[in-house]
Amino acid sequence: QGGVSIAWPVDILETTDRLSRVVGFLMPRVKDVRPVFEYYNPKSRQAHCPQFDYRYLHRTARNLAAAVAALHARGYVVGDLNQSNILVSQRALVTLVDTDSFQVRDPQSGEVLRCLVGKPEFTPPELYGCRFSEVDRRVEHDLFGLAILIFQLLMEGTHPFAGVFLGPGDPPPYEERIRAGDFPYGTSRKLPYAPMPFAPPWELLHPTVRALFIRCFEDGYRCPTARPDATCWRSALDEIEACFTRCTRNAQHWYGNHLASCPWCERTQRLGGYDPFPTRGVLGRAVHPRRRPLPRPLPPARPSPRRPAPAAGWPKWARHPWVVRLAAWVRVAFAYLVAALIHLWHWAVQFYDIIERIPAVVAAMVGFLALLAYYYYPHSLVYRKFPSPEIERQIEALEKHIHPSEFQAPGPSQPGTVSPPRVENSSTGLTVHLDREVSIELVRIPPGSFVMGADDGNDSERPAHRIRITRPFYLAKHEITQQQWTAVMGQSPGNYRGPSYPVTNVSWIECVEFAARLTARVKPYPIHFRLPTEAEWEYACRAGSSAKWSFGDDSRLLGQFAWYADNSGGAAHPVGQKNPNAWKLYDMHGNVAEWCQDWFDGHYYRRSPPDDPIGPFKGTGRVIRGGSAGDWPPNTRSAFRYQANPDYRMETVGFRIAATAAEGWR
Repeated sequence: QGGVSIAWPVDILETTDRLSRVVGFLMPRVKDVRPVFEYYNPKSRQAHCPQFDYRYLHRTARNLAAAVAALHARGYVVGDLNQSNILVSQRALVTLVDTDSFQVRDPQSGEVLRCLVGKPEFTPPELYGCRFSEVDRRVEHDLFGLAILIFQLLMEGTHPFAGVFLGPGDPPPYEERIRAGDFPYGTSRKLPYAPMPFAPPWELLHPTVRALFIRCFEDGYRCPTARPDATCWRSALDEIEACFTRCTRNAQHWYGNHLASCPWCERTQRLGGYDPFPTRGVLGRAVHPRRRPLPRPLPPARPSPRRPAPAAGWPKWARHPWVVRLAAWVRVAFAYLVAALIHLWHWAVQFYDIIERIPAVVAAMVGFLALLAYYYYPHSLVYRKFPSPEIERQIEALEKHIHPSEFQAPGPSQPGTVSPPRVENSSTGLTVHLDREVSIELVRIPPGSFVMGADDGNDSERPAHRIRITRPFYLAKHEITQQQWTAVMGQSPGNYRGPSYPVTNVSWIECVEFAARLTARVKPYPIHFRLPTEAEWEYACRAGSSAKWSFGDDSRLLGQFAWYADNSGGAAHPVGQKNPNAWKLYDMHGNVAEWCQDWFDGHYYRRSPPDDPIGPFKGTGRVIRGGSAGDWPPNTRSAFRYQANPDYRMETVGFRIAATAAEGWR
């Protein structure tokens, strides 16, 4: 079908001297393809190929099985079958690359050229503890990795051995789960795991596919030869694809006819409006197509007579924001037209009376300027959800980004408020002691310059440009924990796992409220707590590095610095367990993604000021940085950025606090 299924070398490159030494191979060029994990990960799939629906994922799994079956039929073994050596086109065509590591048997001498590498999370249990250089790989070893990849394609990137650990202590990594055969969806024995809470349901898969996964991960654990081969997978996926049904409410939703209703509509509702396969119209409006309903209600917003909300019973097109805005302009234009006609008639009657014409012209100009001021006033409607004047002042200060030299120390504490915490200040940072057991450590970040963004990254990360941070600031050493959140806010966010776990399921609005309350509690210390700007966050994350991650460009070292999809088990871990970056900041990559202060604009880097940028004037969502425990390495890079609506709450997003202190304060 015009695609390269296996990128075999097409020729040998030799030196031109008389020795004719082999120096390399000529490989076929494969164009318009991406790694397979960018398709089964919903976030990257919507960014790069938004129309890649579930049928395409299913067809990708089928084509992958067909390519592996063709290799096995000719006596080859991949050996290191994983997500990084499989490329996929937008037509769901699969290409296997890195063929130089395949295990090959010499047909003349019978010598086996072994595969010397392997990823732990794709390695079958019988190979754990073995030296790859001493083991002949067999077909059933490939079939274990093939089943994992098919599972991830059909289950939105969920690893088959990912699950919520219900036992004591920290959750074991994937290697230990695979070695023990702990398949959370198995039926033969009871395990201390529950399926991931935000993974697609097991019932989404066709019963035939479920039976094949049981054969591979349960029966194959006891007897590796019991694993279904690639031809079996291809035949089963072909039969199931013929039974797909299209949802009547969303043309992008496809599912098996063994289900009574659309599982993707139910999943969208469960995720608070986040649709894994949104329609084209929704994709054009925002990253998150619909607002997530808040688990606990906020106080009602103050009514605005100038911009009334459309009635709930109106048609969908009439409730579109641009239609509402156009209607407001039409009303204003009509009012000015009537006023102009009245004044024209008045001028016609009293043409020579200049004195009476001046007030009318002034009134029209004042009205027009008032309309422009209202439309361009830098005050988002989302802020009006705050009933507290203090939080209003806090947000206004954040938007203005007050320079430390303009910072005014707060006044004395009001009678009856909580006693101020003790703040320790040193040359390396701050420590805010909220009580005897709870404290927040902040690292002093010096001023400097760095290259922000990445020319080889996503569109929103380009172009890479030099930014100067002209003044020092403080940034929390760790992500804000559940214990710290409770000490400041007075209550748990509702997903309590342990005092040292990062707080999640908090919206951007609530994070700003946390900063405002913390600022109020440290009076009279001249410290102003806030969320970091996006530029400050990336500057602190890089810590002087210009590589993809703070430690360099080698993704194999990521597990030493971050909890991510390969080692986290799909869940966040207590803060501070991995290595910090050069500035002693922990978990800047992975664990939980982090809110930043800025509005998001995919083209902001093209016009960003060089000194202390604070983001665009307005936008559809707030910036999120760092990647989470469920993300793959590309989404944990220092430059990676995406957005969410300010009132969204997500299990994978938390924050860390920043602070500015008055100059000269010690």
